[in-house]
Amino acid sequence: MTRTKKKVLSGISEAQYQEELAKYAKSEAEIRKINADIDLQTQKIREKYADKLTALQESKDNGFDVVMQYAEENPDLFVKKRSIDTAFGVLGYRLGTPKLSPRKGFKWAGVLDLVKENFPKFVKVKEDLNKEAILADKELTENDLKRMAVEIVQEDSFYIDLKTEQID
Repeated sequence: MTRTKKKVLSGISEAQYQEELAKYAKSEAEIRKINADIDLQTQKIREKYADKLTALQESKDNGFDVVMQYAEENPDLFVKKRSIDTAFGVLGYRLGTPKLSPRKGFKWAGVLDLVKENFPKFVKVKEDLNKEAILADKELTENDLKRMAVEIVQEDSFYIDLKTEQID
């Protein structure tokens, strides 16, 4: 991807500004129209194939269930290897990523209490700056902010809010 520098404009006349704003509005209307056409055509294509896709997905899901049931009923197929090659592809078992689960009769809150008591090194304590509280505190002085090494900044951003009913 090549980066291009945006040229800095200056000395724009009112006539140029009016002309460019009109082009901007017309371009926006064209973009909306094209996107609406794309959405409409996409929806028609989805509707055309919806029934077939549903039937194929159901067939695929059923096939998966049957093959998995066969594999579960024939564990001897997977004694030497955890997968087997077939004419249509490879099927087998993958070992999932290890994860913790509370033992029967326990909830995570109870587990946390036990771990705090017996194994505190496994409990996280996260410190984070409460930026929202700093912004909301109206009693902070400029000196307080300096001592924190922060400043409150607000930036203006230019916008164009088109009156779309007039453009369309």
